[in-house]
Parts: sequence; structure tokens; C-alpha cells
Amino acid sequence: MGLSEDEAEKTTRACGRSVTILQRLRAHANIKRPRWADEPSVVNLLPALLSGRWNENNDEDCKILCNLFDADEYSHIESKLQEFLGVDEPPLQKIGEMWTLTAPVDAFQLTAWRLTKSHLERFKESFREVFGRIDPTVEIPPNDWIYYDIKGERSHSGWLRSGMAEALLLIAERGPNARLTCVRSPQAYVEEVVRGLPGLNDDWRILASIRDQYAWLLEAAPDPLLKGLEQLLEAKPEDVRRLFEEGEGIFGGGEMHTGLLWGLETLAWSPEYLTQIALILAKLAKIDPGGRLANRPINSLREIFLWWHPGTNAPLDVKLSALDLILENEAKLGWDLLAGLLPKGGSSVAHPTLKPRWRDFGDLPEEAYTRRGQFDYVSGIVDRALMYVGKNPERWSSVLDSLGEISSEHQAKTLKLLYNITKSEASVALKTALWTILRNFVHKHRSFKDADWALPGNILDQLDSILINIAPQDPVERNRWLFDEWFPDLPTFKKDHESHEKELEKLRHQAVKEILEQEDTKGIIRLGTICKAPGFVASSIIPLIKDLSEVENFINQSISEGEVGIYLPAQISGQALNLHGQAWRDSVFTQAKEVPWPCEVTATLLICWPDERATWDYAAALGEKVEAEYWRRKTVFNIKGTPEDQSYQIIRLINAGRAAEAFDRVALRGERFIDKSPFGFI
Repeated sequence: MGLSEDEAEKTTRACGRSVTILQRLRAHANIKRPRWADEPSVVNLLPALLSGRWNENNDEDCKILCNLFDADEYSHIESKLQEFLGVDEPPLQKIGEMWTLTAPVDAFQLTAWRLTKSHLERFKESFREVFGRIDPTVEIPPNDWIYYDIKGERSHSGWLRSGMAEALLLIAERGPNARLTCVRSPQAYVEEVVRGLPGLNDDWRILASIRDQYAWLLEAAPDPLLKGLEQLLEAKPEDVRRLFEEGEGIFGGGEMHTGLLWGLETLAWSPEYLTQIALILAKLAKIDPGGRLANRPINSLREIFLWWHPGTNAPLDVKLSALDLILENEAKLGWDLLAGLLPKGGSSVAHPTLKPRWRDFGDLPEEAYTRRGQFDYVSGIVDRALMYVGKNPERWSSVLDSLGEISSEHQAKTLKLLYNITKSEASVALKTALWTILRNFVHKHRSFKDADWALPGNILDQLDSILINIAPQDPVERNRWLFDEWFPDLPTFKKDHESHEKELEKLRHQAVKEILEQEDTKGIIRLGTICKAPGFVASSIIPLIKDLSEVENFINQSISEGEVGIYLPAQISGQALNLHGQAWRDSVFTQAKEVPWPCEVTATLLICWPDERATWDYAAALGEKVEAEYWRRKTVFNIKGTPEDQSYQIIRLINAGRAAEAFDRVALRGERFIDKSPFGFI
């Protein structure tokens, strides 16, 4: 039939999967109408047309049907509707306890002209009764929702709510074509119905209660619903924030914001409403506390504005104007959005936003399909990113990540801007932060220079010249990066692991020598206390310390820094044992007896020694407090050795309050764990 995927989905819904109805909807000439549509009794179908679907076992649903039919008893209504179940091309279906229109669009097109003012007045009254009622779950903690659900439905069914929401949408969208003449303007009538909902502009609970039908209602009556949401965000943002509450675990409820986001995403397809929707989503993102779901306002914004997978039919100038409005009113959120839109190397993921159910918001503009149009949009995004990046290191990290994907003109502009910043007045902390980000970036690209995403050498050379301008004068800060990771990226090509490891070891030794020359042992101690991997500092410094007295002095100076400096001497002690053996054991024993070291310090000096009986006995010989502290602090990778050694370790770990960890390590050994262990007596 030559239908797009979206058109096919919409047509399937409209015809109710009926081939006959499909022919009628798609016919270019007159086609025979179903006989029931011209029978006098069809007036009995009109209230069902306005309710859409309902549950006959739900008392609240039956009351609404009685109001729509202007009847006293639901049984009288059911008897009138039964005749529509057996006709050719039945407009109604009954599935168990559920009643539903077979094809709402077709039924509306055939019968809407018969609706009268009294029908629509009763519909308005019923609609406000259904959607003006507060959902009890919104006022209880999300963790308690499951108990409420177990007790069963206590209000109008979801079937009736969705059916009436769709009926309202059909009145607004299909009313004029269906010759609905009992009201001057179907759209104005729909907006009047929605505008009259009690609490729409000042009660967040109404917003939460209509969450499941919000997308259809917003498609039907965007103006009153958007106005109400804007007023709530302005006057009561903390109330709106409650929509984001979520429960714990798989049975926790909450997350009432998802329907709201789907509705806003749907309306964002309209160029007319894009700017308004964008600003509302930015305000929602500002108050969003975050959570487990990926459905967040900032993610909705990204999906809408993506240049390669658009979620709006708005043309380029409208999209850029909307971005400018966000940046002007919500600068931080605006930057977060720009960072998510900047082109990045490698793969990226997008998720389709909800399409309108019945409205026609047009098609994507031609520019969205052309390279020129996409290039102009990306250029607009990059221009705004460079305008707002400022001197913020985190923002520069996002800009640098896109450097290989932007035009050569934008690359030159980016490098010039970065150079000017490094030459301007800036604090040492700011320059150090920029230097760290830029250094990591350059090293990554030089280490993997043969990768597809790696920048060419001429750009990296320019970045290197900028690096020189902002390199820290402090040798500790300048070399710290070598000791913060196990295998950091180096400013040389990574041929293989072995050569990389040798080059890294060489640079670490050079760094330690440089710090020793400029700041003596105090610089090494400072490096060891602020870096993330002090063990590499220890392994680099020990070969430069010639005798045990220097090692002892080094450790004593480190200990004077307090708890923050205690792990560097631990690593140095382990390295010293490797080099000096028993002489270092004797030195530690003597120092522990002669110098009033705290037991925490003495125990820490042993935790990097070999995990064997000799070390455990040595800890015990230094006293009960030192031994207890040793077993509390030592890292347990595995429990191995003879059965006696395993039992010894397990008992001491239990005594140190680490029973769960001991059990975990024993379990890792599988069938090899000892048969007779202390766990047999627990």
C-alpha cells in the first residue's frame, strides 16, 4: 500500500484490524456504509462512542455509562448495546467483562454528526468526574503501592479513562471532518472540557492522577494542560518534584513522571509547540532528583534535538531558537543538553520518542534528510558549545571529545579559543584542571594513533604546545598522573603491553628522581599521600634509597602525616623487605619496640609483606593489639596454604569481625576448601 511504518501503525489502530473498515478508510470514492450506521437505533451507540471502552464489573464505570446514557440502571444500557454485537461489521466488541469500540475512528466518522449538545454536556460532566478524581496511590509512599494494587481497583478502570481520553482526542482532531456541528469549534470545546478540571493549575495530584492518559490528553488539548504545568512549575516546583519519587526494589511504585514525559515528547513533534515544550522539559530536568529509570527530562530533550535522529518536525531555525531559549533560561541544563548533542566518535544510541496518536504534526523538513542540513545543524550546536564552554574544565572535556568529528574550521576555532584561555589570567587550580583533561586527551590519541578515531599529528602537536603553557610548576602535581592509574595512557604509541610497561616504569623513575631533586623526601611523601596508587611510588623510590637508615627515616616522615600518609610506608615496607630481607624485619621489630609507634602504624607496615605464616607469627610477636590490627587491615585475596594455615587465617579474620569476607574467600576455592574449618562450628 506504500505506507510508512508510522502510517501503517496509525491505520491499523484506526481500522481495528478489519479489512472492510480499512477499505472504507482508505477509499478514494464512496463505499458502502455498514447497515447499522443508518439504523434509527444507532443513537443508542453514541454514549458508548464517548466512553470508548469500559469494564462492566466496575461500579464506577457503570455510573459513568449511566450518566452518558441519561439512564438509571446499567442493565437498561446493556440491553440496548447487545444488538450491536451481532450485526455485520460490529462497532462494539465484548471481551469478557470489557466493552470496547472495534474501530473508534471509523465509528466516530460514521456517527459523530448525530451527537447533540446534551450528549457533549453529559460527556463534559462525566469527563471531569473521571479525570478530576485524585488517584489514592499518589498520596501514599511508592513502596506501599503494591499493597494497594493487591486489594483491587477502587476507582474508574483504566479502560474507561483511556477510552474517554481517546474520545476527547477524536472530537478535537476528527470533529470537523466528521461533521460535528453541535458545537461551534470542536477544539474550543475540548479545551473547555480540560480547562475545567478542578486543581489543574495548582494541584500536582491531578497531574499525577492523569499520568497514564497524559499523552492523549495533551495531544487533544495542549494549551490548557501546558499552561497548568507551567504554573505548577513556577509556583510549586517542590510539589512537581514528587512526580519523580520511586520505590525500592522490583515491586516499588512511583515514577509518575514517565507519562508526563511521553506526552511532552509527543507534542514536541509539532513545530508550533517545540520551544514551549523544550523550556518545560528543561525546568523539569532542573528539579529531577535522578533515579533508576532512563526516562529523564534531560534524556527526552536530547532525543528531541538529536541531529542524526530527530524527535521533532521543526525546521532548523526553530530548533536553534529553542536551544537558545534553554541556554538563556537554564544555563547549566542547556550546557548538559549541548554536551549530549555534540558529535562523538564511535557508536551512539537513540530511542524513538512517542509519536502522535491521531494528530498530524507534519513531516520532517527536507533539511533533516540532507548532508547540508545536518551539517548546518551540527555547526549551530558546535557554535553554541564554543560560546558557552568558558573556562570550565568539565565542559572542555566534552568539547575535546568531539574535536575529531567537527569541521576543520571549528577545529581551528576550538584550538584558538583554548590557546587564548591558557594565556589569560586564570588560577593555578583552573590551569591544572585544564592541563589534566588536555593531557589525558592528547596521551590517549598518541597511544592509539593507528585507531580510526585518533586525531592527526598536526592537531596533537598544537595541543602539545598549549599543554606547555599550562603545565603545573609543582613537580608533584606535574607527575602525579603516573601514579594514579595502573596503566595510564602515555605520550607515545602503544606498540604492545610489554613495551608500554617498560616505558611507564622509566617515566615513573624519572618522575621520582625529579621530585627528589627539587623537593627532597617531603615531595615524595606528598606524592604518596595524594596519589591513588602509592605502591608505584614505593617501587620507584626504594631503588634510590641505599641503606636501611634512610628507609627508616623515610617511613618516620611519612607516618608523621597521620592516617592519610600511612599507606605509602606500608608499600615502602613491602618493597624494602624484597630488597633487604631479614635485615628489614629486624629493623621494623627494633623500631616498633624503641619508637612509640601506634599499633595501627606497626600493623600497616606488615600488610604488604608476603601473606604467609612467617608474617603472621611476626605480627603476633609484636603484641596482641598489633596482631589484631594487622588482621583487621590486611587485604585478603584468597585463603590458601595447608589446612592448618587456612584454619589459622579464618579464625583470625572472624576475630577481626570479617567472618563474611572469610566465608566468601573460602567459597571461592570450590572443592579445594578445607574439610575441617571453623565454619563447621558456627
